[in-house]
Amino acid sequence: MNLPEKFFSGPGGTKDMNLEKDFILREMAGEYVIIPTGKRPPLQEGLLTVNEVGAALWKKLETGADFQELLASVLAQYEVEEERAVREIREFLDLLRKNGILTMEEDEYRDRDHN
Repeated sequence: MNLPEKFFSGPGGTKDMNLEKDFILREMAGEYVIIPTGKRPPLQEGLLTVNEVGAALWKKLETGADFQELLASVLAQYEVEEERAVREIREFLDLLRKNGILTMEEDEYRDRDHN
C-alpha cells in the first residue's frame, strides 16, 4: 500500500499525519528502535529499528510536522538530492503506516466508509 500523493504535494503540505500514542522511539546500544507500549500488540516484524534519518523524521512527526517540513529538514541536514529524499521519506512513512504506527486522514475515511 503506497501513501496517497495528496499527502506530499501542495505549498504547505498537510498536518493530517499522526503518530499513534502507543509507540515510543528509544536509542539502545547506538540504534534507534520503535517500541510498542501499553497493551499494544507487538509489531509484525518484532522491534522496528530505524536509522539516524528515521529517528530525526520521528522526532519531527512528534511535533506535528507535515511532509514539506520533513523534506525541508532532511534536505537541510543531509547531502541528498530532493528526489531521493522524497522517495525515502515516503518509504519511511509507508513503513510506519503499515505497522499501525502512523495514521493519516485517508485511513479514517476508509475505516468509516467500510463499517
